[in-house]
Amino acid sequence: MVALTQRSESLANKMEWLNRRPRTLAALLLSALLLFQLPAWIVKWWLPDSVIVSGVSGTLWSGQAARGWVQVGDRPVMLGRISWRITPWQLVWGTPVWLDSQWGDQLLQARVGTRLDGTVLVRDLRFRIDMALVRAVAPIFLGGTLTGDISELVLAGRQLEAGSGTLALNKAIWTANSGSIALGSYRMILDQAAPSIEGQSAGDAAAVTGKVTTLDGSLRIDGDIALSADRYRINLQAAGALARDEQFRRSVAVLATPSAEGFDIALEGRY
Repeated sequence: MVALTQRSESLANKMEWLNRRPRTLAALLLSALLLFQLPAWIVKWWLPDSVIVSGVSGTLWSGQAARGWVQVGDRPVMLGRISWRITPWQLVWGTPVWLDSQWGDQLLQARVGTRLDGTVLVRDLRFRIDMALVRAVAPIFLGGTLTGDISELVLAGRQLEAGSGTLALNKAIWTANSGSIALGSYRMILDQAAPSIEGQSAGDAAAVTGKVTTLDGSLRIDGDIALSADRYRINLQAAGALARDEQFRRSVAVLATPSAEGFDIALEGRY
């Protein structure tokens, strides 16, 4: 009886508190309702000037844009139809933003978040793009389809701090002025780098390493890369009939050093 009486008194006290504050409760409920019904076009306030979207519909938390593109110099790079979802309870930690972009055969999917220290976390990144898009922003004489299945990337500003996953270049071609040459298909497995050795500066210590292997084709390429916070190191060995072809060697002479099996590519620099 005593316990029942205490429960009844507790319930009565709560009901009394609710009766005394109906306006407060109504205001809270209305605010929550309005917050979750914010229109999708609000996302334009946070987009950089180089990102343009049109045909925006839905809400801030679950919306879509009929078309979007990124302006790179004077050239637009199409993203196509864009969809997103935001999970509010993961805003402080985790990856609350889910993105999906499709444009023809081009695909981009990812979960994105920001940590309290300002670093950007990208998980479940999957993409498929034509190398023509890469050539639009970098002087790379390669064609083909670049695909990625990246488990995680950690970025501090423009600097890469960690990453793991797989990249593949399918049906690659060399797009030199002398003509296009079929190369083959290649895969690179990215993983966390080993801890830096004693005495090595933070800028030289690799954050991510990649192992490159050949899937098929007339040009066999094997080797590895290393990516630090703002530097890259590439060490590749090319072999096969195409690697020993003098005309092809001359076309890649800026990047390659001749070897007994074909040629080597050893590059290092900042990005």
